[in-house]
Amino acid sequence: MNNWDNFELAQKKEYALAIAKSSDRIANLLNNLLDFANICRNDFNLNLEPLNLYKIFKIKSQVNNNIQFTANFDEDLIFFSDKYLISKLLDNLIISITNFTKIYIEARIQEATNCVILTLK
Repeated sequence: MNNWDNFELAQKKEYALAIAKSSDRIANLLNNLLDFANICRNDFNLNLEPLNLYKIFKIKSQVNNNIQFTANFDEDLIFFSDKYLISKLLDNLIISITNFTKIYIEARIQEATNCVILTLK
């Protein structure tokens, strides 16, 4: 820590940002491990609620400029899902993929199963 005083302000900001990003990744990893442990113990409940997935995807894509999102379904369509898990899934995908490149997310409904299919490019 004695060298900290020798760094320029820009270097200090860069290192602080790197530490903050690493802290976020570690917190995310720990939360994933806790969720996985709960699933393994059969101690995991889905909190299904009506959600507008289009709005959730749009919000996530507006936070990160490397994401382009399109939905091949009605913007007002309501799905029943767990908001926490959907958000977490998207966050994990975004964190994993946008570190390397831009991402294109397409969401569509598979009519035979009434499932939402995500295509990542």
